[in-house]
Amino acid sequence: MLRAALELIGKRSLKWLFTQHTVNSNENFEFFISKLTFFLNRLFLKIFNPKSLPNNFKCYVPHPYIIKNEYGFLALVIDGFTMSVFTRGYETNVLEKIKLKNDSVFVDIGSNLGYYTLFAAKKSPEGFIISIEPDKDLNEKIVENVKVNNFDNVKCINAAIWDKNDEEIRLYEDIISGHNPTCFGGGEKYSIIKTRTLDSIVLEYGLKKIDWMKIDVEAAEVNVLEGAKNSLDITNNLIIEIHNRDNGKKCKEILKNNGFNIQILTKFKDSSKIDDQIFDEMQDETGKFLYYPVILARK
Repeated sequence: MLRAALELIGKRSLKWLFTQHTVNSNENFEFFISKLTFFLNRLFLKIFNPKSLPNNFKCYVPHPYIIKNEYGFLALVIDGFTMSVFTRGYETNVLEKIKLKNDSVFVDIGSNLGYYTLFAAKKSPEGFIISIEPDKDLNEKIVENVKVNNFDNVKCINAAIWDKNDEEIRLYEDIISGHNPTCFGGGEKYSIIKTRTLDSIVLEYGLKKIDWMKIDVEAAEVNVLEGAKNSLDITNNLIIEIHNRDNGKKCKEILKNNGFNIQILTKFKDSSKIDDQIFDEMQDETGKFLYYPVILARK
């Protein structure tokens, strides 16, 4: 049986299964059980070809388990939050605007759990997808989701995209869901992470074009754009979530100056307005957004 598992899964996965990752013995045991269930899911999906499974398929074994999303990619589910993200028709109004070809180049900045990364990798099997996520734990989840799908067209980068390289900034833990870390305050817990500009990553990987770029960086969107001057020159389409009114105005100005046409969306519907009034209408009396607007920019 071990030989059969080795042939189906591969030596690398078996080595990963029996590798210790923590110091505390209880944590080691719990993590081993978690990895074992994940391993058994992979074995199941090797025996039963994932491509033949229907969309919205769910494999019911103890957490973590694997589902097949409505868009046809597989996702590792570890808790209620990840289940809700991967099964609820996530941000469909935005996703429907993203038209990818077989060989598209897609850059996902602020990947979080990797929904957009997996979506793009599935749609563009001969393309190149870059996933960039500053939170180490979230980035590891993306890596595992890429591995589950056997995608070989994705590069996962653990970095904070900023307007300067090699600065040290605080990445605060999300005190609400734990899945939305931010550089602009939050809970008492934080980690120190070094920054990179998007231009430096584009140069490193020799990108000549970016068909689609998605930015969702919890209020750091202006910083990202200011470090992406050369990247914007080769980008054709861009989606960016806006986290406050001032950022919305600045992002619009930067994008217009780089030759983009602007449309305002929400995750649920389009808006016919492109002036700054739309940002006011989305705020409550305290100035907080009732829901985050999204800028769709095209050349």
